[in-house]
Amino acid sequence: MKKVILMLTVLFATAVATAQTSTLKIVKINNMTPAEFKNSHPVLKKGETLMLTVSFSNILKDRKDTRVRARVLNDFALIDGSTEAFKQVSTSTEIQTVEIPLIIPNVSEEIKTARIQVLAFGNKPDGSEGNIFGYVPPFELK
Repeated sequence: MKKVILMLTVLFATAVATAQTSTLKIVKINNMTPAEFKNSHPVLKKGETLMLTVSFSNILKDRKDTRVRARVLNDFALIDGSTEAFKQVSTSTEIQTVEIPLIIPNVSEEIKTARIQVLAFGNKPDGSEGNIFGYVPPFELK
């Protein structure tokens, strides 16, 4: 009987300790789905501001706070001189949304495409904690 209770206790503790996977996704750009925005706006202009609507759940506190960050990448590398935009959020298992204004940086002429990335600290599918990411397909940059 003690073995059964111990096994049930271990199973219950394991189930409680298992964290839900965090989610993070760009759902709107300037009030359009990413596909609609890309079809109507295939070229991003340096200096323009995009309003990103980001859905998320189970975001965790990183070294500083609980936040969702957005940035512009050249392929998968941060563009020199670009800045990150971020919003403080609360952690919840429920899906939430936040709006983040993101300014397209002034970049050198060699950079022809840009990718928009959102990131936050959360629970990865393998159960570990770390940065999680969301992307939209690359845009031409002018």
